[in-house]
Amino acid sequence: MIRNVRCRKSKLWYRPRMRNRPTKSTAPQAVHVVPHGSGWAVSKPDVAGEGNVHPTRSEALRAAEDSLRTQGGKLRVKERGGRWRESFTIGRSGFARISAVEGIHLPGDMEKHLRELDRQGLSPEDRLKAIMRKLGK
Repeated sequence: MIRNVRCRKSKLWYRPRMRNRPTKSTAPQAVHVVPHGSGWAVSKPDVAGEGNVHPTRSEALRAAEDSLRTQGGKLRVKERGGRWRESFTIGRSGFARISAVEGIHLPGDMEKHLRELDRQGLSPEDRLKAIMRKLGK
């Protein structure tokens, strides 16, 4: 908390400026997939509770990857034996920033098509098939 300070010369009260303001955390978000009873739970480490529980590991992994799709982050999977496996996803926003620096841009109609695919919530495989249909391959 910043407190008001009294100036020695003018005897006026003022609030000093913060020179090193805390910035928004740039640390990548993390999502954990852990065994939970007979199923698998998808949760964030900083949130209490087990999160969403899925009957199979593949469904839990797909849900975790979907949550990381736009912003990116770290996916940690705890195997039934207790070992952790990690992977990192750049995410679409990070990839867009990298592409902008490199001078790579999508045509407007393709951006619109990709947003429509996001709205539909397709799996990565179905998304790839739809893109290939549009491009005629």
